[in-house]
Amino acid sequence: MYTVAELAARAGMKQAHVSRFESAQSTPTLSTLLRLADGLGVTLTVDFTTKETP
Repeated sequence: MYTVAELAARAGMKQAHVSRFESAQSTPTLSTLLRLADGLGVTLTVDFTTKETP
């Protein structure tokens, strides 16, 4: 687990930006999500599936 400051440093972004994402004050772009995933040492996977109708 990382602090906001540690994750920001690992992802190469400002701590304030990470804090805004964490508190849902801002929505990250796909490129930002990729940077955060890289900072966390994980792979970002996007899965598109068909919606089932009720």
